[in-house]
Amino acid sequence: MIPVAQPTIGEEEKAAVAEVLDSRWLATGERVAEFEAAVAALSGRAHGVAFMSGTDALDAAMRTHDALYRRLMVPSLTYCATANTIERAGHECVFVDIERASLMAADACHADVAFAGAIPDCASQIVDAAHAIGANGLKGDLIVYSFHPNKNITTGEGGMVVTSDEGFARELKRLRFHGLAVDGPYKGTVDYEPSGKSNMSDISAAIGLAQLKKLPELLRDRMYRVHQYKGELLDAGFGDERLTWPLGPWADGRVWNMFNVFIEWSEVGMCRPKFTKLMAERGVEVGWHYNPVHLHPYYWTKYHASLPETEWAGERIVTLPLFGHMTSAQVSEVCEAVQEVLA
Repeated sequence: MIPVAQPTIGEEEKAAVAEVLDSRWLATGERVAEFEAAVAALSGRAHGVAFMSGTDALDAAMRTHDALYRRLMVPSLTYCATANTIERAGHECVFVDIERASLMAADACHADVAFAGAIPDCASQIVDAAHAIGANGLKGDLIVYSFHPNKNITTGEGGMVVTSDEGFARELKRLRFHGLAVDGPYKGTVDYEPSGKSNMSDISAAIGLAQLKKLPELLRDRMYRVHQYKGELLDAGFGDERLTWPLGPWADGRVWNMFNVFIEWSEVGMCRPKFTKLMAERGVEVGWHYNPVHLHPYYWTKYHASLPETEWAGERIVTLPLFGHMTSAQVSEVCEAVQEVLA
């Protein structure tokens, strides 16, 4: 089965983890600090604060803005974590529609999403950049990454917020560990607060440091495979009313975390579950990214938002396999399966 996503793990990651295990210091320590500094520098920011998951990082980012905003505008075509963390922080979600060409917000948002690694046009207070580690030109007070195994690099599970605001960085550290804005091992009297605990381990950070060294190659692989997809799908006669894909944006600095296509089900005479099943029978896993958040029962009951472009995309979107070590032969196999299923 060709998976829809898969991490690239090698001997470098295994050696990095073994070194941490041999050190006997497994919790937050020197590796985490090194990983935070490296990701911050890559992002052009002064500070990085690592968490156990991308959702935890988003949750902390939303809470740092608690005194500034009560209603946060956010696109609905995203993973549920973007909206869930807004609600958990006590804010109100104001869902905005997307542009069909980019799958990103049509208007400026307080919490924008770098969908599939594209770069939002407008600066936002918070950017959910879970798909966009390695992208250049992200604009926002707080940039939030995820290092889940289906992202451009992984730490197993993990996330990070990068910022150039020292006050935000201090607050993020306070929120991730019982109110303490400290790094690594500490001694002496401390004053705890009723905060959470979501600090990254040195084991995870060691994997992340090894992955960062591979990031340019992994992003290059993804870009090559996306260009191959487009060429082979066009050669197969697609790019028409049956199957097409978002047209942009093609700004310098974009990275590719996913390759999404739109399928007009009425034109091909099947539904998305049937397409998914037939692709699986041919050895290809596909995804649905995403069912619009405003249509999930909790959010629909609370807000009753109507977003025509988001709903159009949500009904038709399919994610084809894309990962860092994907081969040219695998892309061809996926395209052949698409052609057979839709014929």
